[in-house]
Amino acid sequence: MNCRHMKPLIHTKPVRSAQRGLIGVLLLVTIAVMAVAVFSKNIWGDDSRTYQQKVNREALQQAKAALLEYVEVGSTANLNAADTATLGRLPCPNQDGNGDSESGGCGIGTAYKTAGQHSLGLLPWSTLNIPPLRDAAHQCLWYAVDGRFKVSPTTTSIAVNSDSFASFSVVQPAKPTDTSLLSTTWATQLLVGDLTNSAANNSPNRVVAVIMASGAAGGSQTQTSIGGSSYTCGLTQTLSGVPHAETSAPNFLKYYSDANATTGQPWLTNQSLLPSAGGVPTANSSNPTAIAALKTFVTSDTGQEQLNDQIIWITAEEFSKAANKRVARLLGSYLNAYYDSNGNKYPTAALTPGGTCVTTPKKLYQGYIPGDCGGNQIIPISPNRLAAANDVDLWLGQAHYAVSQSYVAGGSGTSRITVDGGSAAAILLMRGRALSGQTSCTYSGSINFYSASNTMANCIETPNKAVVTAAIAAAASTSSYVTNMSTIQYSYPNASSSNDYMILFTRP
Repeated sequence: MNCRHMKPLIHTKPVRSAQRGLIGVLLLVTIAVMAVAVFSKNIWGDDSRTYQQKVNREALQQAKAALLEYVEVGSTANLNAADTATLGRLPCPNQDGNGDSESGGCGIGTAYKTAGQHSLGLLPWSTLNIPPLRDAAHQCLWYAVDGRFKVSPTTTSIAVNSDSFASFSVVQPAKPTDTSLLSTTWATQLLVGDLTNSAANNSPNRVVAVIMASGAAGGSQTQTSIGGSSYTCGLTQTLSGVPHAETSAPNFLKYYSDANATTGQPWLTNQSLLPSAGGVPTANSSNPTAIAALKTFVTSDTGQEQLNDQIIWITAEEFSKAANKRVARLLGSYLNAYYDSNGNKYPTAALTPGGTCVTTPKKLYQGYIPGDCGGNQIIPISPNRLAAANDVDLWLGQAHYAVSQSYVAGGSGTSRITVDGGSAAAILLMRGRALSGQTSCTYSGSINFYSASNTMANCIETPNKAVVTAAIAAAASTSSYVTNMSTIQYSYPNASSSNDYMILFTRP
């Protein structure tokens, strides 16, 4: 046997061992990488884009909740504070980056800051008493409010209540299936609002405010911050030497309004905010969608392939629910104050919103909340938009009041109103916006509760609708007023199917 042929065999085993060791290391690295990938996917979703969407969505949801809480609670927890002069309004945007709502009046440009004119800027996080919310690109959130619903300047002639509609709409581009990805225009689909110019379409989905996560810069945008540490939210442009959100908007929002949103969008082309490019940005009570400037907002396209702005919105329906609660609680506080000051008795009802309580020839137990009773002022007159003399918003006509005969002046006994098997000395039922299938329920401000033309019951949901309808229909004269309220049975509104709101007065 020739031993020279055995030489290669001497080195075979060590080489194979080294290879196996290398393969083992590579397997461990591969397993580690796969584990990190799986872990990352579980935490962040499919990819970084999905993760960014989640971050943005959470920030936007927090902002929306804070704005609705502001509407429901007001700028102060004191229900009798002077902010009742601007009742049921959303704050103005912030312009300089410090988080404060603009208090001197907000709008667009320098010439359009009067009542009813739309406004855009940053979310006023400081005014909302929340931290500065940021999107996945670490930019502060943006915010636009319909001029009809802004707090300053407050409209003096246009009502804001459960029946009010808004001007904004939100659309979303969809990737075309039959053209190139580089197509300059994509078709858009309406997500919320109403792109028609029909004043008759009083859609509850019209949008009163939008909150926007602008995301990272795109195209020719630059987001280099100016202003220094004095301003929490970085901006790119100044006005009169001060950082200014509206002027900086083109560097953050990819595009944010289009008068012709149904025909497609030019990518990364900033639509002008100024009236010269889109009409005067004003909420119009008779035709709210006819104005182009700040009318249609565009959220990120499906898949975020060419546009990364994300938008959340507040509809007229959502706004009215929050405002409804605040108004009900304010009115309830006035009735409780009267109770405390008048021998533990509530006032009788009024025939007209904010009118005088009816005590002769018979006491009225179902009707509207009175503004005064027996010379005692129930609803403070100034600076209060709920006072009958200032009731531009017509909230008083949306409040149904009922009280037991045992709990008014001169009344005796312990009979109470039945509410879902329980009882109350009195109830306040605020009707919400008309639901699908309900007819109009607006009023002029001078309606009589027992008038055949009273439409209040049209927007009260069942079963309370039948109770209020019966009270209105059965009373052609004062002799028909209900005198025994213990026979009247109300129900607490169902939160899942009703937008009415009820307060029970259970004292004593």
